[in-house]
Amino acid sequence: MVEAQALLRKAARAETPLSLILLNPNCSDLLPLRRWPVESYVELARRLTARYLRLHVALTGQPSEAQGAAALVQEIGSERCFSLTGQTTLRQLLVIFGLADVLVTNDSGPAHFAALTPIEVVTLFGPETPQLYQARTPRSHVFWEGLACSPCVSPLNQKQSFCQNNLCMQRIEVDAVFDKVCEVYEARFNEDTTRMSDRRLIRATALLFCLRFLAASLIDLAPQETYYWNYAQHPALSYFDHPPMIAWVISAGQFLLGKNALGVRLGGLLLTLLSTWLLYTLGRFWFNRRAGLWAALLFQLIPLYFVYGLLITPDVPLIFFWLLTLYLVSLGLALLSKYPAIFLVPSTLLWLTLDRCHRQWLIRKEPYLALLIAALFFTPVILWNVEHDWASFGFQVSDRLHRAPSHPLKSLGEFLLTQLGVTSPILLAGLLMLPALPVSYALSDWRLRWRFCFLFSIPILAFMLLFSIRSGVKANWTLPGYLSLLVAAYPCYRYFRFNSGARKLRVVRYFLLSFFYTLPVLYVVAVYHLTLTIPGIPAHSFTTGWKELGQAVGREARAFEVAGGKKVFLLGLDSHYIAAALSFYSDDSREVFSRNVVGKNALAFDYWRPKIDLAGFNALAVDGNPPELDALRKYFVRVDENIKRLPVMMDGRILGHFYVVKCFGYMRPDARPVMVSEMIEGD
Repeated sequence: MVEAQALLRKAARAETPLSLILLNPNCSDLLPLRRWPVESYVELARRLTARYLRLHVALTGQPSEAQGAAALVQEIGSERCFSLTGQTTLRQLLVIFGLADVLVTNDSGPAHFAALTPIEVVTLFGPETPQLYQARTPRSHVFWEGLACSPCVSPLNQKQSFCQNNLCMQRIEVDAVFDKVCEVYEARFNEDTTRMSDRRLIRATALLFCLRFLAASLIDLAPQETYYWNYAQHPALSYFDHPPMIAWVISAGQFLLGKNALGVRLGGLLLTLLSTWLLYTLGRFWFNRRAGLWAALLFQLIPLYFVYGLLITPDVPLIFFWLLTLYLVSLGLALLSKYPAIFLVPSTLLWLTLDRCHRQWLIRKEPYLALLIAALFFTPVILWNVEHDWASFGFQVSDRLHRAPSHPLKSLGEFLLTQLGVTSPILLAGLLMLPALPVSYALSDWRLRWRFCFLFSIPILAFMLLFSIRSGVKANWTLPGYLSLLVAAYPCYRYFRFNSGARKLRVVRYFLLSFFYTLPVLYVVAVYHLTLTIPGIPAHSFTTGWKELGQAVGREARAFEVAGGKKVFLLGLDSHYIAAALSFYSDDSREVFSRNVVGKNALAFDYWRPKIDLAGFNALAVDGNPPELDALRKYFVRVDENIKRLPVMMDGRILGHFYVVKCFGYMRPDARPVMVSEMIEGD
């Protein structure tokens, strides 16, 4: 052992290598048909040393092969590659096998006596058959092309062959051998803990989903969710600010569980569960099982995905059908979920254009037929826009483009800080580092899987980054952009692990552990606060207090109805949130309208006509700020001068205040605003 370690230190001109892969190129003239091409060994060694910055590569062989091995080391041209050829005894070589991680060799003696040691052996077969000569050990990995002319060497012909061109060895691709070496080399670091770690990952993912399911059952609907619930109450081909998929998902859940928070969110929760499975499947397909498990866990853990997987918004079906498009095909359904699904088209075109193996698809009919089918699925949205003067497309595109921020750099900074907060700083840094990986170590190894993850992420993220200079960008607009990066997150960590010093690796590990253990605790505290509220901490108005507001406003409306002797409808005076929340939480199924009935823009409410003639009805107007009475007087015979400040109570504590005002005798039931963009409120 001591002699072998001293020999390694001398040959490597350093301390005993931290990691060592052995190549046995078999450079002698004995049975040259079994040789793998020298240039293949050169490329393999270069790619291994480029990928793993702490890895050493050593060549082994007999004394007669020393000259050829020295030339091979010189051609590889790496300081971390050296030759042990002819410098070891058989006993020392066995010790070195025990110290190394992987041996790559052709079918020769080292492949067999390496089975006596714990080293992983990758054996390249050509003129002989592995069925007879493969080492009988679970650590043996074989490559054999199985050509019609192979095997051509056997004891029956005294191991003589007329073959002058060993195609059976030449056709063993460096890519395949490199992948296998990387797989077994990295697996050795986790072979004692992988199974347990996989179980922990599965348990953690399941617990986080259960927490999300529990939160969806306990937390009241946010106003934005009740707005989309109103979609389901007004069936249409499409809607002003979104395609119709969200309405269908909500209708399905409500059909099963009724009108309650869990019933409204049930469809979204099921889609989130399926999205988790798709991420796992994509990770396993493109990298390995652990990459899939980590992608699924991160999807459940990252704040941005945890929150938007808990709430029911158009982003939930968008994420599912985006992933389903990556896995199989569903572009049309993704477009019916949310307009940003269109970024799948340029991403796919870039993928086909830049990848040499798939470029042929650009001149075939199938991709264009797929686009045509997706367009057919999208037809309901187009028909709705044709019927309504392209209102939705205009709102989502031209209106936003013409609403430039007063401070573009401030808008850009807000976008970056928001993304930093909703993904967590550590994770965002790691995800954004992924596109740099091909540049840093894989210009010679610009691989299919990395390119896939990169190209289905960067177009939408780059667009949102540039668009933030032109207009405000909401946090959830980038949700699809990180999905393919989640798939590559674990391989990114593995790359960092194999190419960083121990101190740096320890620091990163501590940060990651704090991230993984802190966020679930914060989620539990947040769920508790949003359901029961923590004394002394202000209640978040995003989800808390709206049910209580609906009950309080309902009592005021009933009292107003009894006193006035006329029907009373509820009128939300903000853009759409108050009207949406009151329509869901009012306990007497009272008619609720938004400010479109008093001449202002109210998004989708502008297209939902009253079921009854409102002329002469009284109204109870509700706003988060004191309403402007002069604006209301244009639409009512009389408006009460007394604006009542209505407290929203929960368990004897005041959560907030709203303002209500009594309006008598509605005069203009046909009043409808001119469709101009006074404000941008949609997602």
